This record gives sequence, C-alpha cells and structure tokens, in this order.
Amino acid sequence: MLWRGMVRVGKRKPGGSARVAASIGGPGTNEIHAHIRASSAPSSGSGPAAGRISVSSLKQPTMLRLMRRTSFDEMNCSVAQCLEVVGEWWTLLIVRDALFGVTRFDDFRARLGIARNVLTQRLEHLVAHDIMVKVPYQENPVRYDYRLTPKGRSLWQVVNAMRQWGDEWAAPDGPPVQAVHESCGKTTVIEPVCAECGERVRGQDLSPVDGPGAADGRSILPADLQHAH
Repeated sequence: MLWRGMVRVGKRKPGGSARVAASIGGPGTNEIHAHIRASSAPSSGSGPAAGRISVSSLKQPTMLRLMRRTSFDEMNCSVAQCLEVVGEWWTLLIVRDALFGVTRFDDFRARLGIARNVLTQRLEHLVAHDIMVKVPYQENPVRYDYRLTPKGRSLWQVVNAMRQWGDEWAAPDGPPVQAVHESCGKTTVIEPVCAECGERVRGQDLSPVDGPGAADGRSILPADLQHAH
C-alpha cells in the first residue's frame, strides 16, 4: 500500500523536544491526523534510534464517525442481518474451515494464523448465534469441538458464492479450490436457478419487490420500487 504524509515540526530547544503535527493517508483514503512529540534527548539505546518519539493522539475523523455503528440489529434488511452474524473479519473463514471439517480450536488457529483472543471471540459469537455448537471431546481439562449446526451449514451457499467470485475475479493462477459434484464426479460451479420454473437466473433477470417483512412502512427499497408489483 502506498502512503503519503506531511509533517510540520515546531520549534525545539537544544536538547529538548519538538511537537510534530503529522498527516498521513493513502490514495482514496481519509487522512489520519497525529500529534507526535519528538525528542533529541539521549536515551538508554544507541545508534540512529537514540531519540524518542511518542504519539499523543491519533484520529481519523471520518473513520471515527463510521465506527459509531456497532450493530445492524435494527436494520430491516436480510443482508444486514446476515452481516450481523457473519460480517466480522475472520468469521466466514472460520465457517469455511468448518465446512472443510475443521473442528478443533488449535487447528482453526494454526490454519488461519488468527490471534487466540480473536478466535475465541469469533467462536463464542458463532455459538451464541447458533451457527456452531460446542461438543466436549475431553474432560480434564474440558476441551471442545466446534461443529456447524444446520443453520451454520446452510452458509455453504454464501461461502461458495464468495469462492466462485474470487475464482473469477481474484485468482490469476486459477482456482485454489474446486468443487466436485459427488453424484456425477465432475468438477462444477453452482449456478442459481428459479425455484418455480427451473430457468437459470442472472442478476439482471431479477426485480426486487417488497416482501411481507416490509409491512408498516418498513420498506428499504427506493421509493420508485416500492409496491411496484
């Protein structure tokens, strides 16, 4: 990632410190503003890093505003409700590995390179939302397998759609993993079809309309699409 930065240095007394206002950002990003105190006073270290630098504040205003939303729980949208459960970073990779048959905490951690505390939080979140269930496999000390529930296994369609998108748009050397249909033994891709007529469906073939969950003025569709059918 290419970053750019601007630094303004205030006046510094001999042997003292200078207050530095730094602004760093990347292409297409909001700038991050930092106040840094740089000192030329000797330290216990040696070499070119003998001076000291301390950051007194670091903020990205737009990011701080966006981070205020902590939940999609009140948003009347099935996509948002799905993200409420599996939208955090790492979560779908845990589900992916569980679909591969991984169940042990240490195996998830070794395969994903995820921090222990983060993995613990994600697994507890998935258990709380009935995506996974804890099954003890050892008593002293108690240790658990983390197994997908039927609700969790139904996420295979989400994971597979992401895999196929990645295969098409982000895998220049070819798919890292392919799916074999056990009935015919052929490598395949999953294509959506209409449950009513069996015809293959593309995005441009679908029209969004209000469903029963949009009653009482809770539609999330643009005004010109509401009650269109």
